[in-house]
Amino acid sequence: MSNSASFIGDEKMFRVGVLTIIFMGSWQSAFALDWYLKGSALYVEPKSTDVEINNPDSGTSFSLPVGYRDHWGGSLGGGVSLPAAPVRLEAEVLHFRGETDSGAICGSIVCDSRKTADTTTIMANVYADLRVAPFAAFYSGLGVGAATPELDVRESGLEDENDFVPAYQIMAGVRFDVVPSVTVFGGYRYLSVRDIEFRTEFFEGDVMPDISTDLNNHSAEVGILIWF
Repeated sequence: MSNSASFIGDEKMFRVGVLTIIFMGSWQSAFALDWYLKGSALYVEPKSTDVEINNPDSGTSFSLPVGYRDHWGGSLGGGVSLPAAPVRLEAEVLHFRGETDSGAICGSIVCDSRKTADTTTIMANVYADLRVAPFAAFYSGLGVGAATPELDVRESGLEDENDFVPAYQIMAGVRFDVVPSVTVFGGYRYLSVRDIEFRTEFFEGDVMPDISTDLNNHSAEVGILIWF
């Protein structure tokens, strides 16, 4: 009787162990994390905007239209995908450079204001993937973070200035799995950097008016994901 009870008890323990292993294996499979690195190139088409110029000494302010030339940029990042839910979380660094064309007031004269504009952003992105074929998926995403625009005014003697401001972006496109560890993608990105403010000095200590503007970009993007 004792041997029979012991056998039944061992059998129950065996079954519990098997069920535990099956459950843990299913849980790990469902919540396994796929990590990746990302690189991309962007053709950036900035929107024209107005620059607000405020003179703290005179109390006057006015706006000047600014036309942006085409920009080129790139991004590097890394992220993680949760196969049980078609969601990716990503950290990304984006940089792009271009030139502006406008007039500006430098002290009491109008100077050549051809500017080199550099912008670097650090973003936290969330993507949703919609699989439409075994090797293809549509994606959409949102990102928030911070930007450090830098404005270099050439041929005017102005010093470089930069600011630190919030930024957000939206993304959409399509991705294709070339091989299990490599995915290529192409899509659209809209980036908005708000409330950029510069204060610079003109020549030796002369104060130039405060400059305020926004930066909104439309971009075409192509890139690659390397999965681990």
